[in-house]
Amino acid sequence: MSNQLVLQNVGLVHAIAKRWSENNHEIPYEDCVQEGMIGLIKASRKYDGRGNFGIYAKYWIRQEIRLALFQKYKLIRIPQHWYDKVSSFRKAHEKLGSNASFEDVADYLGLTRLKRKNLKSVLRTMHMTQRWTQSK
Repeated sequence: MSNQLVLQNVGLVHAIAKRWSENNHEIPYEDCVQEGMIGLIKASRKYDGRGNFGIYAKYWIRQEIRLALFQKYKLIRIPQHWYDKVSSFRKAHEKLGSNASFEDVADYLGLTRLKRKNLKSVLRTMHMTQRWTQSK
């Protein structure tokens, strides 16, 4: 059954890979497809038959492409969970408004003193990495 699911959903991988490579020029289309296929295979192995497989597979395909982007195509490797923390920090900052300080957002998220220090360091590193890659 899993081979059949994979073969029937190759188009889904290509569609997602096309969107990712168009929106994120750091990862080539072919690499997105390759990583997406890994995600599709994982999804087909873990699928229990309940619900829509396409929706279930999208999560795994995107997850693998995203993981490849963070692990293989970034100048400085930062653990995945810190990208997730930065993402939630940015969302909270947007919610609180552009005038919100770092401390306001950290309070809103309930970050400990150590996590605040680490997050500042990660944000600084990510900002520097973005500047270096954009200037090339």
